[in-house]
Amino acid sequence: MQKHKIKTNETFSNTYLRNMNCTTADIYRSIIRLGSPITIGQLGIIVLSFADTMMVGRYSTDALAAASFVNNVLVIPAMLLIGFSNGLTPIVAALFARGDTKSLCTNIRVGFLQNLLLGIILTTLLIVLYFNLDKMGQPENLLPLIRDYYLITLGGVLLIAVTNVGRQIFEATGSATLSMWILLGGNTLNIIFNYLLIFGKFGFPELGLNGAGISTIGSRIVIVIAFICIMALSHRYRHIFKGAINARSDRSTARKVLQTSWPVSLQIGIETGFFAMCGIMMGWIGEIQLAANQILITIGQLGFTIYMGYCAAVSICISRAIGVRDIELLRATSRCGYRLTLFITTISSAIILLFGEQLIRIFTTDVEVILKAVSLIPPLVLYQYADGTQIMYCNALRGTTYVKPLLIIAVVAYCIVNLPIAYALGFVAGFGEYGMYYSYSVGLGVAATLYYRYFCKKVKTLEQEFAV
Repeated sequence: MQKHKIKTNETFSNTYLRNMNCTTADIYRSIIRLGSPITIGQLGIIVLSFADTMMVGRYSTDALAAASFVNNVLVIPAMLLIGFSNGLTPIVAALFARGDTKSLCTNIRVGFLQNLLLGIILTTLLIVLYFNLDKMGQPENLLPLIRDYYLITLGGVLLIAVTNVGRQIFEATGSATLSMWILLGGNTLNIIFNYLLIFGKFGFPELGLNGAGISTIGSRIVIVIAFICIMALSHRYRHIFKGAINARSDRSTARKVLQTSWPVSLQIGIETGFFAMCGIMMGWIGEIQLAANQILITIGQLGFTIYMGYCAAVSICISRAIGVRDIELLRATSRCGYRLTLFITTISSAIILLFGEQLIRIFTTDVEVILKAVSLIPPLVLYQYADGTQIMYCNALRGTTYVKPLLIIAVVAYCIVNLPIAYALGFVAGFGEYGMYYSYSVGLGVAATLYYRYFCKKVKTLEQEFAV
């Protein structure tokens, strides 16, 4: 196996960087070791999404359609917050690799305050949107359900902001397993109280769709409390927690975090906004399409979440390689990460093709919704490889902190290319939901190509810098 010499210091706790002879197998193990708890934690969110969709779908088709619309709207600010917090990850990972605790605490403090401010801004915008829900072209009979559910889940935006910062700190400093258990615990509570509050079991009131919203808010509060308590009380993190509280923010740090976070946030926001807009357009076609889309989006997250978790690990490993100025390790990590992504994409696509109908039947007993969702499985599977590739190289770019191209690529791929094609195929050409689903491969393919080219460009620049 090819070997890569690694220069490191004793403060770096990542195991494979302590080995002076790091093989390709070591790199795979490192990505899997770091990515597995991240992926399991994210899969917990998907299991929760499965449970939410299944319980709401079995409660009523109207509730499922209303949930689909609200989730498509609120996923945009949620992903903006996730993207913004992701900008903090490579900074924290690189500082942790160098053992620079003072700068680490300062960046964490600045990152937390910026994420909290963004959460407040987004919540304010969503409140304004609440008073305009009737202008978004949704079926009139769904508006009462939509308004109530929207208002309940709106309260979780600030909680997402705090949770994301905690996750990024834990994952970038090698405690992804701890983050995983916190998320799994909160999601387990969510599923239990979903069942109790949606259907009114064991003496709890039957609240239907609103019960799902209340359960979600409650679980997010528990998750936030857990992150704060562990940061404040654990031996591993309490010095960082105190250091972050006492750190003095400065303009240069704030500017650096902001410059890294904004492009990532807007890139994820635009990508998510594109899919959310397509979900809203499904409501223009009909309730059956809207409900079927919600089910397929949930199922499609199975593969997306798995390779997203491992690609996030690749991003962290690349940041650490840069922290110790090892260009060969960086190259090898990106190659291993992409091969792993292709393998995972193949497995998830096979699962959807072989067991798609069975998975769909878990969520609903409505025959029309089932038939419509089954008919959309081929285009869903078709865009998986392009999706996996764009996620891999997008995360690789994040790991290098070369994030300025992310926003440009997202605008080109999704706004300039994909959205017009989706509308043209869906409504102008008259192919409806099928035209929209088949168009996804185009935008994701464009994004994948551009992310890869910019990553290669950045690697060449870093090679020249490290040679000096």
